[in-house]
Amino acid sequence: MKKLFIIITFISLFLSINAYSSDTKIDIKKLDEIKLKSLKKGHLIKDAAGNNLYWLPYQKKYVDCYEFIETGNSIHPDLVKGLEGVKPVCEAWIFGDGKSELDSTEVIPITKKSKDIKGKKLWCAWRGDENLGFGFEFNNNNKVKLKGIDDDNEKLFTIKGEYQALSNKIIIKYKNLDNYDEEITISRKTLKIIGSSTSCEPINKSNSIDNKLKRALDKLISEKSSENKF
Repeated sequence: MKKLFIIITFISLFLSINAYSSDTKIDIKKLDEIKLKSLKKGHLIKDAAGNNLYWLPYQKKYVDCYEFIETGNSIHPDLVKGLEGVKPVCEAWIFGDGKSELDSTEVIPITKKSKDIKGKKLWCAWRGDENLGFGFEFNNNNKVKLKGIDDDNEKLFTIKGEYQALSNKIIIKYKNLDNYDEEITISRKTLKIIGSSTSCEPINKSNSIDNKLKRALDKLISEKSSENKF
C-alpha cells in the first residue's frame, strides 16, 4: 500500500512537471515572437565567423550585408542616431576560421550631404513677377530667413522661420506679417513652390538677397508713382 502511494505521488509529480514545462515552452515561444516583432530593420548581429548580419522584418530573418543592400534596404533611423537612408558598406566576407584581415561591414550615412542646404540661398519670383520677388537664406540649426517686399507699406521685411530638408523637398514654416502660421514646400527637383506657379532659383553666396530686393522695391515704387500728378 505504501509502495502504491509512492508510485501515484511520483506519477502526479511527473505529470505536473511536464505540464509546467509545456506551458513554459509556449510562453517562451510567444516571448520570442514579441521580441522578433520589436526588432528594427537593420538590427546587427554577428555569425560564428564574425560576419555582420542584418535583420529584415518582412523576411523574418537575418541576411548578409550584400543581400541587405541588393534588396534596396536601409537601416532604421532609430539605430543610426535618426539618420535616414543609411546603408552598410560591405567590404569583405570572413570564411572558415575567421582570420580575414578585413572586417565585414562599415556603416556610413549616404544621404546626409545630399540633404544639407545650410548656407545656401534661393530667389523666388512670385508668379514670375520680379517686383514681388522674395528670397530664402538657410542657416545653422534648421533656421531660415524669409526676405521679401511689403508692397502695401513699400518696405522690405525679414521673417525668421524653420526648415526641414528632405530628400525631395524642403518644408519651410514661419509666421506671416499678420502673425499667422504659414508653410511653404519647395520641390528640390524643380525648385517650384508646390501648389503655386512660383519658381525659385539658387543664387551664389556672394550675391545679396537684400540688394535684389532693394532693386525690386525701387522698380515697384517707380511703377506705382509713374502717373502721379502730385
